[in-house]
Amino acid sequence: MAPCYRWFALLLLAFALPLQADEDSHYNRIRFQVEVTETVANDRMQAVLAAETEAASADEVADSINRTMQWALEQSRDREGIRVSTGNYRVTPVYRQDRPERWRGLQELRLESGDFAALGQLIGTLQQRLQIKHTGFFIADATREAVEARLIDRAIERFQARAEQIRKRFSAQAFHLVEASVDTAGGGQPLPVMRMQAMAESAAPPALEAGEGEVRVAVSGVIELE
Repeated sequence: MAPCYRWFALLLLAFALPLQADEDSHYNRIRFQVEVTETVANDRMQAVLAAETEAASADEVADSINRTMQWALEQSRDREGIRVSTGNYRVTPVYRQDRPERWRGLQELRLESGDFAALGQLIGTLQQRLQIKHTGFFIADATREAVEARLIDRAIERFQARAEQIRKRFSAQAFHLVEASVDTAGGGQPLPVMRMQAMAESAAPPALEAGEGEVRVAVSGVIELE
């Protein structure tokens, strides 16, 4: 073999041997995941109401919406424990035969609280002039974080127990943790679980049923057996 070809072959061998050794060192790695969940009572409620109207002109629509929303804010002001904010505002034409025939408008009022009774009473009052667009219940951030802290401990313990089970079944002497990740999910979005007792005509307080949410923690990772 010519010297230059022999040198090139030795160079390839030098690069190939570490790669082969590295691949062989990973043959006994196992990836798996465990998951734990806990059902938690929803402790926050969100409601979206809207002032809606329709009139012959955009000015009439805007004036009506503004007056209604001002009334709604006055009813909502100084309600302890209830977070109040305004939302989407729009005034749009209603067309007939490619021409604007009338105007329609809407502005949202967003409410959030952990006091379901107080929020229900306020909604009952606001129903006199506003329409309910959406309601839902969810788990508050502080509650969810406390539950997740417990579940993370349980999930890690379950992961370690599963790793030990795998080690025994493969008759390995020991296992080493190569990598791991923790994922949390659930309980953060409002769920539409509200039943209406009456609509705006009677303005009776709604019947509320908070229900429950689920908090999930998953631990996934890779172990290496020896």
